[in-house]
Amino acid sequence: MGVIASLADNTVNSQKRLSEVRSYFGAFVFDTAIPRNIKVEEANDRSESLFEYAPESAGAESYRKLVKEVLQRVEQKKT
Repeated sequence: MGVIASLADNTVNSQKRLSEVRSYFGAFVFDTAIPRNIKVEEANDRSESLFEYAPESAGAESYRKLVKEVLQRVEQKKT
């Protein structure tokens, strides 16, 4: 269905790699990139849902946006 960019950050290297991925895969790359976020890592270490552990974190917000994008693509495929 698409390519998900994860562990994104604001470093030059990360932005360059994301640009290369978008250039290669084009429209298959979701607009939302999942950022490198300590709350995501902590939730994973605790084997807890990020949405329960840190629902207001940047990572949780990014996953919400990604879900919306996935659902939009599913709807587009139906038509």
